[in-house]
Amino acid sequence: NVVFNVSNWSTYSVEELSSISACATLGVADTTYTLSGNISATGTCFSVTADNIILDCAGHNITGDGTGFAVNSSADGVNSFTGLQVWNCTISNFATSISADGAEKGVGEGYDAGTINIINSQLSSISSIGGAGGGPGGPGGNINISYSNVTTITSAGGVGSAADGNIGGDVI
Repeated sequence: NVVFNVSNWSTYSVEELSSISACATLGVADTTYTLSGNISATGTCFSVTADNIILDCAGHNITGDGTGFAVNSSADGVNSFTGLQVWNCTISNFATSISADGAEKGVGEGYDAGTINIINSQLSSISSIGGAGGGPGGPGGNINISYSNVTTITSAGGVGSAADGNIGGDVI
């Protein structure tokens, strides 16, 4: 609910906090962010810094300059943020459209890649690779694709010094 205490006539408007019109950090867990228009980006456009983020492009385009990621939920020194969902997007001209790679770890098992759900979207590439480790590599993330076109999908376990543990995630 929004309450306005008005003493004079004026014009007011309310915009949802989750409505976005430019590249940004998507950092509030369990939140749906909805694009209000097409976006052009230089380098990485959206950095995901929380679990269970939904990016609903509402039929709009995210267009890059040939570098970076449209959406990056990879994290330094930890498991990738997981539960990323991308809905109703057309993503083009990025080095990688969506990345949820696990971080490298010098000692022990590499960090986990994140889970990605793509619904009703068009994009060129997804990467969900487990982080390299001094022990086993981290597991690759699961990628679920519904009613979408994706040209290249990479889900693999990270490289490790141990023979086990580097398992790719499921692609459904």
